Amino acid sequence: MKRLSIVGVCIAVVVALSTMATGTAQAYSPELGQCINLASSKYLEFNGVAKKAKKGMYEDSSCTVYSHKLKKGFPVKQEKGNFEWRPGPPLSCEKLAKPKGKYADPACTTPDEKNGKGIGGYEKVEEYDEGPALTVEGGVATLEIPSERTVVRCEHSKATGEATGAATGKWNWTFFECEVEGPKAQCNSSSPPESAPTVAWKTVDTETVERSGLDGLKFTPDGGTYLAEYECPSYFSAKAKMKNYLTARYLSESFNTMGHELKLEAINGGPPIEQDLVQEVSVNGGGFLSVPSTMTFSVVINYASEVELRAQEPQL
Repeated sequence: MKRLSIVGVCIAVVVALSTMATGTAQAYSPELGQCINLASSKYLEFNGVAKKAKKGMYEDSSCTVYSHKLKKGFPVKQEKGNFEWRPGPPLSCEKLAKPKGKYADPACTTPDEKNGKGIGGYEKVEEYDEGPALTVEGGVATLEIPSERTVVRCEHSKATGEATGAATGKWNWTFFECEVEGPKAQCNSSSPPESAPTVAWKTVDTETVERSGLDGLKFTPDGGTYLAEYECPSYFSAKAKMKNYLTARYLSESFNTMGHELKLEAINGGPPIEQDLVQEVSVNGGGFLSVPSTMTFSVVINYASEVELRAQEPQL
């Protein structure tokens, strides 16, 4: 059983790194988007519909304070602010309210001009033109099976992906220099295959969630059953599969400010919001047994365009 749990830990370690998050208690469900300064943008697109940018609903650069006026001593919302909130992934090309753009297609790849002037329906976004792509950098991740006092360690990780909505995304995660502590048994992915000691996850779906007053990211398999499948050949021919889901907390410093980075962390003894990570582990060709585990990690998400994780409901 001791051997089983160690292998399980190794598997979980990889998962641990990819689940990340931390935050403060709130009832508002956090969403990813951009607080647009209307002084530098002519148009905004919401759900594919173009809107001419005149005045917005917000008066602060984080879009958390409504523009308002006093009516009989009480604040009332008004659309006279200098900022507007655009939820969802950053746009690299947007639809215009009038056909005066330089491009004819939603990807801004087909020129559409006449006499040097744009006559197309689309234009590249002025300030935020790098789109929804993201990369992730993570340090040491450790995975532990408390009942067996065993730990697995990956030295660092990297991921690529993109935001697909205000609360969703898709990531491809790879962990490097992964081994079972103690016997120093290296592990590698079996599906997709990787050379030891590298463990690559399958494509995972991400979802921003609120659980028990904490904001975080939830990771689930994209279509299939497993988050990752790997093996540790020198450790009793161990094989493992990770399934279900994992969540962790956003760091509160990531909230309500425009920038390129969001930070997530899971620490020993700290609430990860909610986890249901199960590792199916087999040694020496035996049957698979399910092993629960816990993990620690710290990662930084780098977005190609400036984004904001708005984690509080706007107020008057």
